[in-house]
Amino acid sequence: MAAFAGTLRDERGGAALAVTHRGQTVVSAQGGLADVGRPWTAATPTVIFSCTKGIAAVAITMLLDRGSLSSLDEPVARYWPEFGVAGKADISIGDALAHRAGVPGPDRDLTLAEVLDGHTLADDIARRAPLWPPGSGHSYHTLSH
Repeated sequence: MAAFAGTLRDERGGAALAVTHRGQTVVSAQGGLADVGRPWTAATPTVIFSCTKGIAAVAITMLLDRGSLSSLDEPVARYWPEFGVAGKADISIGDALAHRAGVPGPDRDLTLAEVLDGHTLADDIARRAPLWPPGSGHSYHTLSH
């Protein structure tokens, strides 16, 4: 906790830290500023963007373990049919997880509202063609993981 508190001493930003163990919150701390003159609280909304990649990987591993997915070689389009257009029918779940799908994000600038609206983002990614043959290249997928 001292290290966490130390990062907030200069009050240039804010952060929160929560740790749960066996369903019980054992650490809940927050500090610094959410905005000029507004302290960071337990209720301050936080954008986590790329932190969801690890969560997605764990969830997919759990689906594999439970038999809901048979393999990372299965095509994404099996579960998301709209994705299987424009040369993406054979992109595997593994390719998507490893950033090899050729679809590193939307092909146009999006407003913040569009980025935060999962349906708009999904529709945009589903309709676009890969930038390279799936599996043949790599690019960090910012919003499409």
